[in-house]
Amino acid sequence: MMEEKIRKTDRRSRYTCRVIKETLLALLKERPFTKINVSQLCRAADLTRGTFYLHYRDLYDVLDDVLEEALHLTEGDFTENEFWQLLELVEHDAAALPERLLQQYSLLPVCQRVTDIPAYRVLFLDETIALYVLQFIFRREKSRSLPFLENYLHVDEAMAERIFLFFVAGAFAVNQHGKWQKDPAWYEFQSLILQMFSRIPKGNE
Repeated sequence: MMEEKIRKTDRRSRYTCRVIKETLLALLKERPFTKINVSQLCRAADLTRGTFYLHYRDLYDVLDDVLEEALHLTEGDFTENEFWQLLELVEHDAAALPERLLQQYSLLPVCQRVTDIPAYRVLFLDETIALYVLQFIFRREKSRSLPFLENYLHVDEAMAERIFLFFVAGAFAVNQHGKWQKDPAWYEFQSLILQMFSRIPKGNE
């Protein structure tokens, strides 16, 4: 009996969290994050403030949950061999890059992968939270990116972290400037960046 009650409570809690997150995303289509408050969200979601605070500390807590969900949905199986194969393709057949990037989705900038999902696109169009979103992505993604940079650039962790921040912030800014559209200019830019990487010796060379 107790286990059944817990399961029902868990289902209800997950449902409530889902409603809160979807309502925040819906409100972001109408106004910037900084113009949204808990009372507005609760009215839109038809929830009480008490129910909201049973699940989240504040709106930034909801935002973190939405960002984590979005990044988790767009995670790919990144391998170093795939990356270097892609660099070789850039050197010998850059025209094939768009199709190859579609096949190796995990090699796209993480912010670009997320914006391919319409529901989460509003997170990146809101300039009032741009820095917050960028910092969230950096903190979350650096653990799997730093070892790669340390190995191939022969740098320590601190330097790898600076380089990773440079690329994450740069990718974010370029995509933001282009309104998060993958047009021919975007693919040309990706090709040029990858050509820069292709000139960096591997760690075993």
